[in-house]
Amino acid sequence: MQKYSILCGRLQKSIDTKYNTAIVTEVVTEVVTEVVTEVVTEHKPYIRSNKLKKKSSRPKQDSSDKARVELRLDSDLHEKLKQASNDAGISLNQLVSGLLRGCLANLVVGEPYRDKAGFVCRKNEAKCAFVGRFGERHTPNELKEFQDMQMDPPPEDKGEVWFSLDYTGRGYVPGR
Repeated sequence: MQKYSILCGRLQKSIDTKYNTAIVTEVVTEVVTEVVTEVVTEHKPYIRSNKLKKKSSRPKQDSSDKARVELRLDSDLHEKLKQASNDAGISLNQLVSGLLRGCLANLVVGEPYRDKAGFVCRKNEAKCAFVGRFGERHTPNELKEFQDMQMDPPPEDKGEVWFSLDYTGRGYVPGR
């Protein structure tokens, strides 16, 4: 740090006397280089062990907001998840958390079926669930409004079933 003090003195002298931009720039560069070199040298083990981790832009969550879960996965499923997370440029934990959030947001407990008009419906059935969404039928009032405006109503949304789980022993479980 002695060299740092000398460089700071030179910087102050060049500012006080000449205001020579070239000299000030040269001295500032030397001061910054010296300080950075000294900090890196003194703290090298810390910097190496933490590999200058990128700070997250989102607020840090309290560790009590997190739960650790251990899963048993088939090795091929684990490999596909790792590959998908690598392809997306995110961690395996981020991928699985996102998939779970998306599935839970669209999870319907029960067995899916389509009624005579083709709308997705749910039958209460233990050990069954599906991910998808129900359709939206036009109400009689909506149909009347379209008739009054002499317009055809838009097509009705019949809903979708993205995948279903049936652990009753008679049904379908994806990937098996």
